[in-house]
Amino acid sequence: MIFYRIFGNKIVSFQECSELGWALQNEHFVIPDEDFEKKKFLIFRTVHGVGDWGIVTAMPRLLKEAYPECEVYIPSAKMLYDIFGPTNRHSGWLNPYEIPTELFKNNPYVDGIVNTWDGEVYHDHFKVFDSSNPNEPLILQMLRFHRVEINESIDYLPDLFFSAEEITEFSKVRHDKFGNEEYMAFSAGWNHEMLRNGGPNNTATTADMMLQLLRDLVITQKDYNTIPALVYNNSGLDFGFNEKMSASGVPLRLMLYLISNAKYAIGQQTGIFDTCARYTNIKVVPHTNNISIHYLKSIEYVNIPYNF
Repeated sequence: MIFYRIFGNKIVSFQECSELGWALQNEHFVIPDEDFEKKKFLIFRTVHGVGDWGIVTAMPRLLKEAYPECEVYIPSAKMLYDIFGPTNRHSGWLNPYEIPTELFKNNPYVDGIVNTWDGEVYHDHFKVFDSSNPNEPLILQMLRFHRVEINESIDYLPDLFFSAEEITEFSKVRHDKFGNEEYMAFSAGWNHEMLRNGGPNNTATTADMMLQLLRDLVITQKDYNTIPALVYNNSGLDFGFNEKMSASGVPLRLMLYLISNAKYAIGQQTGIFDTCARYTNIKVVPHTNNISIHYLKSIEYVNIPYNF
């Protein structure tokens, strides 16, 4: 693993390490006094997916609850570009550097979006983890570095906020597609032939097992073939949904609104589902057995009976 240090919109040093962050049970670092006393915090991740940022969207609220007079900021797309440069990462919705701006939009606990930061950027590598809890969410580890007291009752589930204008616009789409009925959401991004030809372990058996888990998961929902469905399905398989809307090409904010208002969301674990974990019932097949920092207590994870 590579640990980065960032000053003045630049990665100024990096080093290899066996594990990012520090164990709570050992000697560990926290935010230095001179920076802590400023009570100005930047939420920053060194990865750029929807789920990567979605799982820390409650952090502004939790920092404000711990330090009511503090200020909380997020990086602009420009700041991320200046630090990381051009990216080949694909996003189905937008430039991945714009993802934090979209996810934290309308968040009343965010004081602003910044292009630069004065001093060191304490990003997601600066974390203090509880080694007795292998599935401790990243957001708690980052908060602990910022000297926030962590306990079992802390509400760290992702936050989403929609403006009145967005609600009016998005609810019209919802009504046009689903009327006044309840609806479900489904996601399957595993392409069957791709997995068979070059997927995990390069084995057809692995691909078949992954997709069979999705089939088994679907049929546990007794109404799956009758309830209206919002579907993203890249698997090449027909799951028999009552599809009323395809998720392909739907803008990110609209997708978040639709899924957060669904009766339930099932399928392959996705960053969108993670981000909506506060608002709907979610049951997913994870990418791996090691969900670790992406673990969210409101999601039901289907156990994977194999390694890949």
